[in-house]
Amino acid sequence: RDLRETAASITDRPVYGIALGDLVHNDMSLYPTYCAGIADFDFPVFSVIGNHDHVQNVATDREAVKKFEEYLGPTCYSVELGELHFIFLDNIVMKNNTL
Repeated sequence: RDLRETAASITDRPVYGIALGDLVHNDMSLYPTYCAGIADFDFPVFSVIGNHDHVQNVATDREAVKKFEEYLGPTCYSVELGELHFIFLDNIVMKNNTL
């Protein structure tokens, strides 16, 4: 509610949200809930994967990011917002079940 009210009060410029990781905190079943929550906002939300958003206990990094990509898209991307260019990167590499 507070985010919606704050965003609605900003009328002189665009509003964007940036979620900086740990979106589901190791509970991959929460991705649909997270996505439903950000879909309710009247402004775009750009999500960045965090270390607790990777599937744990997998052999490769590719497997570790599949759930994030399934629900939210690429783990590394960039976007122009007004005069600013944002670059979002996944700096976590899973290999042999460890970070």
